[in-house]
Amino acid sequence: MAISDETFVVQQFRYRKHIKHIRTFVTILCLISIIISIISALISGIYELLFLAIPFVLEGAVIWAVYGRFINTRVIMDKDSIFYTCGKRETIIPYDQITKIQVRSIRYLGGWIKIKSNKKTIRLTVVVENIQSLLQILKANLDTRGMNNTYNAKKLFRFLKTATFSDEGWARFYKLWWKLLLLTILTAIVGIAIAIVFNLSATVVFFSTIFPTIIYVISEAIFKLRIRNFSNAGDFSVPKRDVLYERKIQKRAFLWGSLAFIILVFLIIFM
Repeated sequence: MAISDETFVVQQFRYRKHIKHIRTFVTILCLISIIISIISALISGIYELLFLAIPFVLEGAVIWAVYGRFINTRVIMDKDSIFYTCGKRETIIPYDQITKIQVRSIRYLGGWIKIKSNKKTIRLTVVVENIQSLLQILKANLDTRGMNNTYNAKKLFRFLKTATFSDEGWARFYKLWWKLLLLTILTAIVGIAIAIVFNLSATVVFFSTIFPTIIYVISEAIFKLRIRNFSNAGDFSVPKRDVLYERKIQKRAFLWGSLAFIILVFLIIFM
């Protein structure tokens, strides 16, 4: 897939927004823990408790710094070079100066890519939004310049599928998380009620609580199979995301999962 000067469009890539939310949430938890440690020490007079705050201070500082790096990262790809900025730091690597593309991944779970020149390296993880387009642009520019010796085609293609599944999975989770949370609360309440009324073990509550997650994981496995089966190594492509198909699969998973949950509840009660 060659890219001509007339058709090339400059594209910008950034890490997904949940990185910022995770940093804020964890930092708040650390601050609360620090405050609790200080108050406990003052009330009890056991000032050694102040040392409990030290790990939370360190953890909060590390999380703020590491996740801040991702939040401030921006990648711009034009027809000649890759521009990487992280805060005030800027790295520019022209395509024709790339010496090696290195990828590491756990299939369909996560991973990272390193883009290396003689003196500079850019490292990105699969949490970059729309990373599959970044990979396709990168490979196309390298191939146009006859630089396919800079990467391992099989490994890069496997990474493309993993990155695509990760990126689309996050997009689905953004729209689904609150429904998943509400359903988890509902099934947990049902499990607690059944356990109390029929004097059953806490296993029922545990199973009821995780059941929505099981449904979610099964539906995601179906989406993974779609990427695996319909990706093409020859033209380095993955199937275009089909939101209507995803909704249909999620609805079916919910309906069949709900039916299975009801049947299991009856079996547990009357066995």
